Amino acid sequence: MEKQISEAYDKDDQKKLLPLVTKYVNEFPNNADYLNKLGVLYDNLDNYSEAEKWYLKAIENGNFTAISNIAYLYFEKKDYEKSIKYYKEYQKLVDNPDNYLWIAAAYYEMDDYKNAKEWFLKSIKFDKDGYSEERLGIIYAKEGNQKEALKWYSAAIKKENLWAYDSLAALYISME
Repeated sequence: MEKQISEAYDKDDQKKLLPLVTKYVNEFPNNADYLNKLGVLYDNLDNYSEAEKWYLKAIENGNFTAISNIAYLYFEKKDYEKSIKYYKEYQKLVDNPDNYLWIAAAYYEMDDYKNAKEWFLKSIKFDKDGYSEERLGIIYAKEGNQKEALKWYSAAIKKENLWAYDSLAALYISME
């Protein structure tokens, strides 16, 4: 059966994958990797309740990747507090710089700019495209601190972040 699953993944055959992985999980209900795979398949179908169920079972069985997957699922569902909880849990296990960005983004979406700034600052050294700097600029602009906003937009532009040009233009227009 694993060979069939592998072939279905190679061919990206979504119609075969879900029933095959489901059958595998029914036969081997404690296989954390396949529990996580089943969660991913449901997540890809936007069936978040089923994805959540399988991610949680994968986590119970020791799959660390499922922690990151459920954190992202909660972000997609706009349940930012749970998303932050799981990203922080995952960060304790796996030092993944992407976690900083997702935690910052969740705080940003909750309008918790103090924590968002803290996490965006942590992500800057890993962020190659200037997204963190541009977000910091937006936060400072929203807080009315144009000098800091300008500083961060300029830093984002140095990393060739095209959105920072738009944000910078909006800042200048708001200053008129």
